[in-house]
Amino acid sequence: MGMWETLRNEINKDLDKIQNGDMNELIAFQKNTREWVEGVNREFETALLRKKGRLLTDNFFDESTVTN
Repeated sequence: MGMWETLRNEINKDLDKIQNGDMNELIAFQKNTREWVEGVNREFETALLRKKGRLLTDNFFDESTVTN
């Protein structure tokens, strides 16, 4: 949860700068927001796949996991 608080605080700082009229800050804010949304979507999708039992583990293709 601390990560979410940090992110929210960063977004609020960016919004404050944007409200003061800095166009470069607006562009940076849009980029950061897009990246954040994409990250949240990836996390949500991973959690959904894990819940459905369709997510491959990180070591699925390791030699110790694959047998002939």
